[in-house]
Amino acid sequence: MTDWLAKAFIAMLFLIPVFVATPILQKSFGIRPEATLVWWFFGVVVGVACWLYSDGGAKELAPSTPTWIVCLLGLTTGTVANICLFQSLATAPNPGLTLAIVNANSVAAYFAMVLLALLLPRYFVATTWSWQDLIGVLLVTAGIALISIKK
Repeated sequence: MTDWLAKAFIAMLFLIPVFVATPILQKSFGIRPEATLVWWFFGVVVGVACWLYSDGGAKELAPSTPTWIVCLLGLTTGTVANICLFQSLATAPNPGLTLAIVNANSVAAYFAMVLLALLLPRYFVATTWSWQDLIGVLLVTAGIALISIKK
């Protein structure tokens, strides 16, 4: 198993608790999904900053144009996406349905990276694609369609 693939599976497993906890916290303790999101991200920020610091990357936390762009993206698209995500987790018949739909962003990211690497190679790393990858991405799309059109 390659390094990126192993990390993707580890991330998948470590994200499950917060997604499962969100509807439980709302139903059992009256904690709104937005509050769960804030506390979870607070923990993430502290944890990642400590990891980065211990790994010698503290200088990367200094403000710069790229970091301000990322911050602006977080304040706009990240805020909307995560509020909608956590609200949906709390009200969906099964949080897994929300995650299946939200994680379809991988389909758009897959195609966007191939296109951007071709059009703007100076800014984007070369990406690869194969028929096998494309079929996998299309299966994800078909799965989302099945979930979405269910009556």
